[in-house]
Order: sequence, then C-alpha cells, then structure tokens
Amino acid sequence: MSDYYWDDQIEYLRNTRWLYYNDDYLEFLVQRVWKIEKSVDLIDYGCGYGYLGLKLLPILPEGSTYTGLDKGEELIKQAKEIFSKTSYQTTFIVDDIETSIRYCDKSCLLITYDRAYHRSSEDDRQCST
Repeated sequence: MSDYYWDDQIEYLRNTRWLYYNDDYLEFLVQRVWKIEKSVDLIDYGCGYGYLGLKLLPILPEGSTYTGLDKGEELIKQAKEIFSKTSYQTTFIVDDIETSIRYCDKSCLLITYDRAYHRSSEDDRQCST
C-alpha cells in the first residue's frame, strides 16, 4: 500500500476518466483554439497513468512527445506499462509540481488539468504563504 492516496485509486481513475474528456472537444482545442500545427512537447503534471496523453497524442501533429509527471510511483509504473504498447515517444517521471517545474521550456505545452481537483486544504494553505 502506497503512502500516496492516488496510487491506491487506479481502478477508480480508470473507471471515471472517460467522464472528463470529450474527444471532439479535445480535437477542437488542438486544432482551433491552440492551433497546434507543428509537433509539440506535451508535459502533464499530475498525469496519473497518462490518460490525457492517450487522448491527445493521436490528434497532435506527428513527432509530438508526452512527458507525464506524477507523485504516485504506482501510477507512473502503470503509465509506463500502458505506453510501452504504443509507438508514442513518452517519458514518465515520479515528481510533484509542488516541488519541481523544471521540465518545461518555452516550446512545450504544459497541462495540469486534474491536479487542481486533487489539492487538499493543507496544500492550499502551503501555497498561499
């Protein structure tokens, strides 16, 4: 059993991720809002097992890469296993946005969608000081 809550919630995450992401909307964001026409380096803080990468990589330009960072060692292990069966160029790192934001330069697309939902009130108090 992991000390990190979400490491023990992988089944819950797998059963609920489809509720968050509409494929048509993601395609609209990539093509019309973000207007991504060239390959990008996508960095996902709080990536879990990489679900958003699985949704975005097929609609991003060829050559795009995905780096997933999560505090959960088990989540990163699952992500590596899932993506080992794909042809996508990916990297997964056990890390936390609260202690590190060093992986993104100005040519990357940084996302952290679910991270805001999983903050505790203790996290909020630490960030406001």
